Amino acid sequence: MSCTLDTKSYRIPETGTLFIQKLVETINTHAHKDHIMELFRKVMKQFENSEWQMPSGDRCTLINNFYLFPGQ
Repeated sequence: MSCTLDTKSYRIPETGTLFIQKLVETINTHAHKDHIMELFRKVMKQFENSEWQMPSGDRCTLINNFYLFPGQ
């Protein structure tokens, strides 16, 4: 499920949801230096003063930092 009950999730067919757009932008910009949880924190930060809803990161089972490191 991409959203809570009684709500809608909007998606642009060419670029994906706003969340995916921000996630890709953040990964492309910061993945060479930040671990995955920091990347998600940066994405969520972009939504904090927005009218758009954002998924919460309530559960995390990562005990070590996990880096994608796609290069620069």
